[in-house]
Amino acid sequence: MIQQELPTRQRLIRLIRESGGSTLADLRRRTGLSRSTLRQHLGRMARDGVVQSYLVRRPSGRPPLMYRLTPQAELASPETYLTFLRAVFDALRSQGQERVDALFREIAERVAAQHPEIRALPDMSARLDAVRRLFFSDAEATQVERTDGGYQFSLYTCPLAPVAMEFRDLCCVTREVIRGLVGEEVEQSEWIIRGDPRCTFEVRGGGNGNGGGNGKTRAAVATVERVVKSRLSPAVEIAAEPITFAFAGSRSDPVLAQMAQGLREVFGSHGHRFAQSEDDDLRLVFNFIDAARPRPFRRKGKGTFLVTVAVTDRRPDNILKEGYPLLIRSLGNLMMYLVRSGGHVETHFVTLEQGTYQSPDLTGDAYFAYLYERLLPLACSELVIDNEFHTDLPPELWKGDELTAQLAEAGRRLDALDLLPTPFPMHELLPARDMRHIQRLFGLGGLSYGNLSVRKDATRYWMSASGVDKGHMAEIGRDMLLVKGFDPQRKVMLLSVPPHVKPRRVSVDAIEHWMIYTEHPEVGAIVHVHAWMQGVPSTAINYPCGTIQLAQAVAEKVRETPDAVHAVVGLKNHGLTITGHTLADIFDRLEEGFIRQVPMS
Repeated sequence: MIQQELPTRQRLIRLIRESGGSTLADLRRRTGLSRSTLRQHLGRMARDGVVQSYLVRRPSGRPPLMYRLTPQAELASPETYLTFLRAVFDALRSQGQERVDALFREIAERVAAQHPEIRALPDMSARLDAVRRLFFSDAEATQVERTDGGYQFSLYTCPLAPVAMEFRDLCCVTREVIRGLVGEEVEQSEWIIRGDPRCTFEVRGGGNGNGGGNGKTRAAVATVERVVKSRLSPAVEIAAEPITFAFAGSRSDPVLAQMAQGLREVFGSHGHRFAQSEDDDLRLVFNFIDAARPRPFRRKGKGTFLVTVAVTDRRPDNILKEGYPLLIRSLGNLMMYLVRSGGHVETHFVTLEQGTYQSPDLTGDAYFAYLYERLLPLACSELVIDNEFHTDLPPELWKGDELTAQLAEAGRRLDALDLLPTPFPMHELLPARDMRHIQRLFGLGGLSYGNLSVRKDATRYWMSASGVDKGHMAEIGRDMLLVKGFDPQRKVMLLSVPPHVKPRRVSVDAIEHWMIYTEHPEVGAIVHVHAWMQGVPSTAINYPCGTIQLAQAVAEKVRETPDAVHAVVGLKNHGLTITGHTLADIFDRLEEGFIRQVPMS
């Protein structure tokens, strides 16, 4: 049988998918087509909304033009089929999640029963390859590959993507069918609907697929996080491998010396590596400072979590008022403020969100075990604060639309409710060198509090920028930005901006909003404020803003609420995330009653 060659457009789509993005030189090398021919095809594809281009900045030389697929590239199924499929899933969802799960299991069992020849194959790789060949052509899928823990293959196209973006459970069908035929649990590590260039399915282990002990063991050790990954997104878990930590500053004070010794022992006892000098791979640094003359620690990368440690002999009237400037001047993420009082030492934590709380009254090993459990998740969390700006915002949106007008009005309502604290004047505390260091690492020009967003369509939403006065938002690209996606491989938020505006970064909580919008198509708006409501469910760990771990924790709480469209979720020691059909809907509920002071623990 002679395999028919793919049309040029489909060839280009596949090549761009496989690489995650291609230059003209890449495509010329792989297709043999001339530059002029490729430019004609790519130009038509760009006009059709199938590809988009952007410049890749490099340390030297002329930046190349890179081509990447848009979500519209997946809209290849007939509209009538998609409309029918949407109606089917909408009706099915109305019957409850248990019915959906039961149907997927039934589908998998029926397909497996129709293909006993696959289940009879002797090893897992042969079964997985048979499944691949049964459902997908070589033009659509990779060959089965060996991995450290099993086998995997990838799909480069998904005709169901437009429906799957609205009905997340549709992705479960493919996994359940593969599981039914292979006889092992299936994990998905990449998702086209999440912005990945492919969908990748992995089967772990090497059992015979006959339902023996291997399958039972895997089922027994399945965790809640695995369920979250299958329903939401590939999770970034706390590192299973030991981290590297270090000390900076002077520990001449006996209290600081004792603190350093205890921290080194407790982290070392859990297998973490202490670095005598600054290491390129530092995940955690304790910076011991003199409260009278705080010295900053300038980390090499934003992946390093910095805990400032200071001691005082005087009990402050206001821990936050006295400790927060020290946290900022030392460039820390979190501060442990040790207060010598009446023969013992109190430990107060000061957060960047202008919160403070005291540790329990513990001593000895129990005290340092508490510090370890409190600090390790924070040190292992991963920031998603990088932005990639695409100057592809349609001209009709350069001045905004009805939704940005609603967003600006919502910002004014937050201001009227006194829920917009004055942005902290970092520039007044930090010398120019340290301010440049913060801007280089994190792209921050100041600390502001709270953020808002409103859905534009199935894949995009407008959101307030970082560091702006939410009570006076007006300019598109600087005060309000259009978020159009998330690149999970590079951990970058993707934004559409006007070509004539120097854009600001979007709020650091964009990843949290993106997760909620993606999982819950019916949610139309999200507001985050530094306030509280009695009786709301709350996240268990005060992860830093802008981390995938905080976003996942909030998304999980939204998922657990009876009504995701009207959820109010507490962020431990931080504030509230509130969802709604519209921004007006959120404010109608918010104005019914809130507490300005977030409880700390």
